[in-house]
Amino acid sequence: VTPDPQMVTLLAAVARQVPTVLLTNNGSLLREEFARIAPVVAALGLPLHAGGDLRLAKPDPAVYRAVAALHGVEPGDTLFVDDSDAYVAGARAAGVRAHLFTGHDAAVAFLRAEGVALDL
Repeated sequence: VTPDPQMVTLLAAVARQVPTVLLTNNGSLLREEFARIAPVVAALGLPLHAGGDLRLAKPDPAVYRAVAALHGVEPGDTLFVDDSDAYVAGARAAGVRAHLFTGHDAAVAFLRAEGVALDL
């Protein structure tokens, strides 16, 4: 895993403005080893939800609803960014405002359009 420094900076900027979590379809082993696998991202201290722990997986709309519920928010009050068409479609089916990641600038535009005041 080699995190993109520009995207790590964007993730940190988002996390300074709004509660932010990570969601992976991997199991608990990735969550347990995340600090070793992706130390720069892990250093941000964001909650990481593993689909294996939830017994759900993207693109099932239930996984997005479950993560929102864990954080006490409605799916429609959440944003989701992913580079998978299927995962974005699943999030949208759950009522989440979702964006298909195609690059940094488009992600920034989406987040700003959704009201995230980024300090980049």
